[in-house]
Formats: sequence, structure tokens, C-alpha cells
Amino acid sequence: MVPEVLLTLSGIKKSFSKPVLNSIDMQLNKSECLGLLGANGAGKSTLSRILGGSITDYEGKITIADRSLRAWRDDSPVSTVHQELSQIPNLSIAENIFFGRLPNQYGVINQRSLLESAKAALELVGLESLDALKRIEEVDLATRQLIEIARAIAHRSELIILDEPTSSLNKAEVQKLFKQIHSAKERETSVLFISHKLDEIFAICDRIAVLRDGEIVLIQSRHEFDEEAVLSAMSGEKSAEKQSKDRQVERGTTSFNLKNLRTQKLKNFHLKLQRGEIAGLHGLDGAGHKEILKALFGLSDSQGELTLNDKNFKSLPKTPHAAFRQRIGYVPEDRQKFGLLLGESISLNICLNKLKNWLGWVNKKETAIQTLKASRMTKLVYEGPEQSVSELSGGNQQKAIFARWLEHDLALLLLDEPTRGVDVRAREELHEVIRELAYSGTNVIIASNDLKELMRSCDRIITIVQGKTSKEFWRESWDEAEITAATLSNA
Repeated sequence: MVPEVLLTLSGIKKSFSKPVLNSIDMQLNKSECLGLLGANGAGKSTLSRILGGSITDYEGKITIADRSLRAWRDDSPVSTVHQELSQIPNLSIAENIFFGRLPNQYGVINQRSLLESAKAALELVGLESLDALKRIEEVDLATRQLIEIARAIAHRSELIILDEPTSSLNKAEVQKLFKQIHSAKERETSVLFISHKLDEIFAICDRIAVLRDGEIVLIQSRHEFDEEAVLSAMSGEKSAEKQSKDRQVERGTTSFNLKNLRTQKLKNFHLKLQRGEIAGLHGLDGAGHKEILKALFGLSDSQGELTLNDKNFKSLPKTPHAAFRQRIGYVPEDRQKFGLLLGESISLNICLNKLKNWLGWVNKKETAIQTLKASRMTKLVYEGPEQSVSELSGGNQQKAIFARWLEHDLALLLLDEPTRGVDVRAREELHEVIRELAYSGTNVIIASNDLKELMRSCDRIITIVQGKTSKEFWRESWDEAEITAATLSNA
């Protein structure tokens, strides 16, 4: 049966200081969930704002439910659930659901009608037990997102746009959201699902569309989903995973040997790495894999012996400065809290390790040159060296931290969740930086709870359970199910 088309975009163009969307042609069917993928700057936000009605000065034609989008005006059948929820904290859940459309007579809100309508909307998203009179600031983020979907349903929306809806949700909450997307489809509501998380896109969407540089470059149906093709379409280059598969690590050339690492959580932990190896440490929350990085960078009270490029150290670094002297670098999980000086310039953040007296006089010409050199290596996108690092996207902030370490001849780089919260193109570019460092002989250790991410980048994955190695897997023979099972075993 031919699906019924709900939304048609024909020749959509939009420019600001430069073209952002270039002749977009796309259709969305009734009761369909369409995934929209693209790197930062690809045009996703602009397209969603056009569909949501906040941008009206565009070229081309958009038809939804057999009417021009421009003709709908205030009764538009499109609702958007933004990544940053647009809710009023001190109003009740019911008032938020019907804000702007509160049932009233002669200016007086009909509280009984409001409560009944709110309860009916909440029931449709599985929140029938929730008190609609409770202030919305009193409920958790996952529930607030479902309330926003209830608001869209209450407005009889035929298309719901979900913009990065799972960015702050845990796995259980994601599954709860997916259940409501299925329910919405059963009510003949369509969903535009905007995300950079491929596993979620593949799990929930019927089709996917990839935007790159303002153009649709790939559309796939569920039976055609191909991760490598999608990644290549987003970046315009060979995917990082494919390039990692082509890597060869020379066995028998040990350049890193950690013996008897002991901390409060780790008991006599051992690890050897081959020269230029990218090793992944994987485990459940609290397994101890993150503590290994902190111990090696002097961030925890630890004991042990380390041999690094034929240099023997009878004790581990006691401070980050001592680790730096041993040619060890570290990228923390929380970049904004521990990795950056958010009130300072990009150049100062990149050159921080080279500034002997950065609280005093800084040679801006020298730091600008160093920033330009490092930014080219990481493909950092910025306006100028004196731009505040706080103005950068998450991916470019992470590149700035990477760039800081590229100025040094590192023997070991420690990465804690290095691609968390960055878009797909930035992730691919960071993987490229990691590979180049490894090719140059630098050892890299990545600690992550994201197994798929480790499988994209690493040569070997070591699973950690209760502070001990449970098993190790080399790329040529690993299996995702076996690695997952190893994190659940007794070490």
C-alpha cells in the first residue's frame, strides 16, 4: 500500500550571512518517524525552525495536510519539543500543557475543564497517575519531555518535531520515550526525530535523511540502514570505523607497562600496550576503568610502577604536573568543569600548557600562531584566537582540549569519554586525530561506558569488573555480545 504523504518540502532555501539550506526536497508520510541526521551547521536547526513556524522568510513551498504551511498561522499542526524545554517552571503541569490555549470564559480560566483536558492528554503519554496541578519544576526531566509531547497531542498536532530528545535521558527513560513515539504513530501522528545518536535513530525511525552543508545527501528506509554509509554521508569522507579496521598494530613492541596499580577501587591492576596502540577500557558505572586514567594522571592517591617508552618510574605521578613531565596528557569527561577555562580565550586554553606565567603577560602573537597550527590539525572551527572558548559548540570545545595536547610530544594520551556530547562529524574528526597520534607512536587509552564508540576507534578493548581485568578483545576477533557479557562477569 502506498503511504499517505503528510508533509512535502519543495525547493526550500534559506540564507543568513551565507546559504544554510539549498533546495531541500523531502517528504514525510503520515504515521511515520523520520530521523534527521547531520553535523553541526548542516542545517537541521534551521529546517526544524522553518517547520515549527519561527522562521517564515524562506524560499520554496511546504505543504502539510494538503495546505501551505504559511496558511496555517496560529493553528499550525506542527509542534516542536526542543532540546531546551520551553516550559514555565512555576506554572502547573496543566497550565503548561494548554499555555496560550487555556479554556476560559470572559477571561476567567475554567479550572475544571483545564484539569480534565490535562488528565486526558497525560493519559495518552502514560502519565495518568501524575498530578496535573503539580508545578512542572517539581518533576524530573524525562517526565517533563513526555509532558511536552502531551502538549503537542493536546494541540492535535499532526507532526511532532523532537530535537535531540534523549540528550539527558538514561536508557530506561529513552525506552519510555520510544514507547510514546510508537503510540503517536498509532494515532496517525508523524514524528521528525532529530539526533546524532545513530543507534537510537536506527532503533526508532522508519526512514532517515542526512543533511550535509544544507543539502539532503542520503535517504534510507529501515531495511537499507547502513551505519558506515550514514557516517560517510554526514562527513563526506571514509568513516572512522572503516579506517580503524584498516589499522595494524605491531605486536611485540611494548612501550607501556603498568604494574601493580593499587587504589581504593583497584587491586594490583596490570596493563601492557604495544607501541601506537589505541586501547579501550570498558565497564559498568563504578567498575574502575575511569580510576585507571585518574591514577595515571596524578589525580588520585595510587601506587604502582610504570614503564613508558623504556623509562622506568618506580611510582606513579602524584600530580598532573608530574604526569605532564612524564609526557602524559589527559582529556577529562566533563570538559566544561575540568578541561576548559570558560571565561578565557580559545588561544589561552589551547596554549595553557606552554604558558609559564599565564596569569601575567601573554604573547598574543605567539599564542595565535600556535592556535592556528593546532586548530588545523583538529579542524577546529572558530572566529579568531581571542574568541571566548565558551562560545564554541561542544565538539569544538573538545577539539580545543585535544589541540592543547597536540603541541607536545606525548608518550601517552588518556581520554575519558572523548566524544560524549559532540555531533557525528566532530566525532569522526576527533577519531582521526586519535589515529594520527597513534600512527606517530603515541599510546592512547580511552575509558568509556559506550561500547559502540570504543569498537569504532580501538585496536583492543579490555573489560573491567570490580577493579580487575575480566577479559580482553582484539579488533580482528571481537564480538559485541561477548564484550558486553564480559562486563557482567566476575573478574
